[in-house]
Amino acid sequence: TGLAYLLEGEGGGGVAGRQLLLPRPRPLSTKDKRPEDSSLYAPDNRLRLNIVQFAPALRVSFEGLRKDMLSGELTTVTVRLENCGNLPVTRLLVACGTPGLVALGRPRRGDVTEVTLPARLGLAPGDSVSEVMQVRAHGLHGSYTADLLFYYENSRDQGKPLYRLVRHSWPILVHDSVQVSVSSSRSSGSSESEETLNLRVQVQNSSQVHDSVKCEMCVECAALHSPHWQLSDRSFHPAAVPLGPQELAHFLLKVRRKRGPGVELSRLPLIANSALRPSPDFLSPLDNQTSDIRALESVVALQATFIIMWRATIDTRGGDKRVAVGQHHVKLSHLGDTSSWPPSPAHSQGSPSPATALRIFGMDLTQETPTDSLSVRQRLVTFSVSRPAATAAPHDFTRDRLCVVPVDLHLRNCSDCELLVQVEATGASVSNKGYMYSPQPCHSFHWVGCTRRLVRLPPHHPLCVKMAVAVGLPGTYNLG
Repeated sequence: TGLAYLLEGEGGGGVAGRQLLLPRPRPLSTKDKRPEDSSLYAPDNRLRLNIVQFAPALRVSFEGLRKDMLSGELTTVTVRLENCGNLPVTRLLVACGTPGLVALGRPRRGDVTEVTLPARLGLAPGDSVSEVMQVRAHGLHGSYTADLLFYYENSRDQGKPLYRLVRHSWPILVHDSVQVSVSSSRSSGSSESEETLNLRVQVQNSSQVHDSVKCEMCVECAALHSPHWQLSDRSFHPAAVPLGPQELAHFLLKVRRKRGPGVELSRLPLIANSALRPSPDFLSPLDNQTSDIRALESVVALQATFIIMWRATIDTRGGDKRVAVGQHHVKLSHLGDTSSWPPSPAHSQGSPSPATALRIFGMDLTQETPTDSLSVRQRLVTFSVSRPAATAAPHDFTRDRLCVVPVDLHLRNCSDCELLVQVEATGASVSNKGYMYSPQPCHSFHWVGCTRRLVRLPPHHPLCVKMAVAVGLPGTYNLG
């Protein structure tokens, strides 16, 4: 058994040759059938060719593949599928060895997708179809190999082979692009109509001045993928200033609780007339599911993915320039935590690994559960004090020494369960703490009227409690 070949060059000449393949004989085992010549070696069928008369043959070609990309960069590749066989291709599945690298067709199960072929007969012999494949580079710099596997089936139920495979791989060199850090906190400016959070975002151009590939980028769009929250227009962000190597920018974004069930992808353009939109195909499947969280734990649970989109002008040492677009994802798990991408050890929430292999079984009664922790209980209800606008009138203390001022106490339930809240107003607490502003607050006041109440707060609902305070002198008062 061997191979015969003919090597032809551009000049028209050719060299013919032959390569014999002599595999090592395999000893006969008890499961093998005894050969007729009573040989001690089993027949070797590894190089025996089985040629069938009818079968589909898929040819796959790509247009637009890149071998060097920025981390998180998005690019579009045209995939041309051509049936070179004599039977139709009825089903085509695609799998990638690197999860989250490509998006082609409809998701099926896990990282397997299915490409939609022409109806009824599928891809007929001699026909071709072009599909658009999106590629997103890995989020960390380094050298990677992208492996694609195309699986297609024979149209005949009893035909052999039942399926065939096409493999393709190409190397990708990923360079640094951006570093994103996001910290969340509850906003004290939540109104009666909506509950809001603050997101402090820091974006840094992580390319170096002396790198072989350096870029100047601009952050154009922010998005939030969450079943409970959406981005608000009341956000602060700087103007569209390009970020050079190692330069950074800060953003303060507002997030409000969304109304209605279902996962939503909210978008906030950071520059005028920005057409960039995040691609939901590269979001983790876990982001599309709402995990089971106890009612009190929902106070600190965010269940969101923050997305930043950027546009960069890339300059190489060879003088080549091109424009790239990319997106980065940062998972937000708990309120008050700081998350970043690439993951930073300083922002890691995991516990250190034990020094020994000792394991303790059973419940540790000395540790509090997340529901019973003090930090969770302190975040169940938010409150603020204000004076009704209709009562903002001057008072003459020369005619009446006693002035009763109406006060509104705004409460909000931040959990998924109904709460019974006790409101108790006590007298002013005199403190020796020095204040850095003038005039300093007075402490000679008294709460009047009903100063202790029990109110019920439905989940995520606000409530205004009417109260009053009596003062005898003009001045500035600290109600606590």
